[in-house]
Amino acid sequence: MLIIILLIIAYTLSEHLVSLINTAITKFKIPEKIMGIIIMPLIGNVAEYITAIYASLKNKINLSIEISIGSSMQLLLFTLPTIIIIAFLLGLPLTLVYSFYELIILIISIGLAFLYSRTEKAIGWKVQFY
Repeated sequence: MLIIILLIIAYTLSEHLVSLINTAITKFKIPEKIMGIIIMPLIGNVAEYITAIYASLKNKINLSIEISIGSSMQLLLFTLPTIIIIAFLLGLPLTLVYSFYELIILIISIGLAFLYSRTEKAIGWKVQFY
């Protein structure tokens, strides 16, 4: 019963957030692409960011990087294919055509994640916070 109540609360809050986003776009003249590509992902992943920062402050760099890589893998392996399948079923055009710059960034990030995962430790990073 509690989960149903929490789902209803999450649904109403997300609907309210969407209405506020439309208001913010028109009032502050924010381009929709900036809102969708930069601001919304930042808002949606605040809990992961806080956890990663907290782990870093506790000198648990491995955990911080694993949280970041796990979030990226979740997006790549579940969210993106789901969106493409839904768009196909609805008859909406959605392709994975990337620009040259986006492909270079994607290849670099995959390479860095691969190199990090192949090492035994977190590249010997030791951070001291006072």
